[in-house]
Amino acid sequence: MPTVSHAVTVDATPETVWNFVSDMERIPSWVSFTDEMRRYDEGPVREGFEYVEYGGLGPVRGESEWEIVECDPPNRQVHVGDLGVTEPRLTIDIEATGDGLTRWTQTVEFEALPQFRPLGRLLEVLFLRRLMDRDLQRTMEAGRV
Repeated sequence: MPTVSHAVTVDATPETVWNFVSDMERIPSWVSFTDEMRRYDEGPVREGFEYVEYGGLGPVRGESEWEIVECDPPNRQVHVGDLGVTEPRLTIDIEATGDGLTRWTQTVEFEALPQFRPLGRLLEVLFLRRLMDRDLQRTMEAGRV
């Protein structure tokens, strides 16, 4: 399964980074994949937390549904989405580096059109991996805590 990952080191505590990435209202201001949050559960993020966003990859836009399937504050969140053409898995890892800084990593695993192999694999190689890498890098650069 194709994987794209980007990390940044920020001058903030893991708890501060956790609160930043968990603030659903702020997501569209820094996540390049997200134009708007359409719906999300009440309260803090947790295992089973669901949300719906509008956005996409490159010029393809639409609504996607997500669920947080793993939640270990302030260290890790795993989100599984349904975008129609792919069901990505987003892993957010937050780790104190020991020098007052925090390393924040986002990793996306995805498989395009799994029901239409090898066409889906061709799309991944030619387009999706490059778009995903570019947009995830933009997200991490914009997500300054």
